[in-house]
Amino acid sequence: MLRPSWLRWPWLLGAVLAYYLPWIVNPAAALTFNAYDLAEWVSLPPSARGGSIPLLAPFLLRGVLGLLALLFGLRAGQHTGWLRGLYAFLSLGLALTLMPPLDFFRGTFDDANYRQQFALGLGTLIGLVILAGLSRQRLPKPLLRRVEAGIAGLAMVSALAGEILAQSVVRLFHISAPLGVGVVVFVACLGLAGLAALRGANDIA
Repeated sequence: MLRPSWLRWPWLLGAVLAYYLPWIVNPAAALTFNAYDLAEWVSLPPSARGGSIPLLAPFLLRGVLGLLALLFGLRAGQHTGWLRGLYAFLSLGLALTLMPPLDFFRGTFDDANYRQQFALGLGTLIGLVILAGLSRQRLPKPLLRRVEAGIAGLAMVSALAGEILAQSVVRLFHISAPLGVGVVVFVACLGLAGLAALRGANDIA
């Protein structure tokens, strides 16, 4: 029988791949977006920047990537050797993906979209540093598994909410925006990863 730890990582990897599959499909290839591109596209309309909560849809869609980075960071703290290095590399790579283009660091600080990307990227990096520190405290494994399941659940909610809000923005332009396979696979993978984490917590407890 496979241990719960081996049941989780394929689903986490599947969630990363699903993030870059289409989340909104359209007969026009230029209007078929993965989650990353969708977040960028729905950040452009003035209505998105001037809403009651500006850039909420991009925040949720990008936040999903930050939560994935935290999940890999949490896994890194539970392993040693090459597995620890692999998880750490993936978590750092995802966190850096959230950073804005170089134009932001050259002085384009007045762009709200860039500021959001920087805040999410920096917040994720700080979260990873905190997780790295906590990994040295030898916290109970059942607690770590439950935290992992909680982060996975939060990422699922963020993905679904971001998708719904993004679809509403796209439809303002009278553009067809059917649900893409990416968000379905993403939620399914993280749901299975979360269940495996909870199973591992119960088995250890």
